[in-house]
Amino acid sequence: MESKLLLYLKFENNIADSSDNHINGTLIGGVNYEQGVDGSGKAIVLGGLSSPDRISIPFDPSFQFSNEITISYWLKINNKRGTDGNGNEKTEGFHSIFQGSKVSNLLYTNWGNSTFYYPSNNIRLQAGGILNTHEWVHISYVISANSAVSYVNGVKYSENSEATPIDLSTSSGFSIGRQADNWYPLDGSLDNFRIYNRALNANEVKSLYETKQ
Repeated sequence: MESKLLLYLKFENNIADSSDNHINGTLIGGVNYEQGVDGSGKAIVLGGLSSPDRISIPFDPSFQFSNEITISYWLKINNKRGTDGNGNEKTEGFHSIFQGSKVSNLLYTNWGNSTFYYPSNNIRLQAGGILNTHEWVHISYVISANSAVSYVNGVKYSENSEATPIDLSTSSGFSIGRQADNWYPLDGSLDNFRIYNRALNANEVKSLYETKQ
């Protein structure tokens, strides 16, 4: 499989895919845009419980990741208000960054962590520590045949070793901003959301952070 960037959402007042694949998603709900992380471009603003928006990315044949994937994005939490696991509103609750059939990412504002789930005995990988509101943070999750690594602002945060390769094969797309079943709407901003079909190395992740990409 060719090593490439599969999906790249710059959020320049739209949800167009800037990768060579041009995978056109569907915007569900109304969103706003604001100044992006680099100060010149734009970022998408998702409204949380008051406006539970999401982006639906359809399945594409290129989403056959084998056992490697990198998901990288800039996040700014605008409001920690969300829900718990039973759907009850909380002043500090759960928010969905993205969801797929084999990988998903939830933000737990009550714990100050972003948690990435992938199919290896229900393994979870954390990033963040304390995530502050109204503060941009760069988060990357890198899965390879033997390890899963999270990065925060270009620095390794946690790592899991894998005894056997992880099965990331999928036949579905992704939901960004809340889960497809309407759970956990994100109250925050996203910029430069990227999905690769390979595991980026530490220097490549650091470069994305330093160049605000």
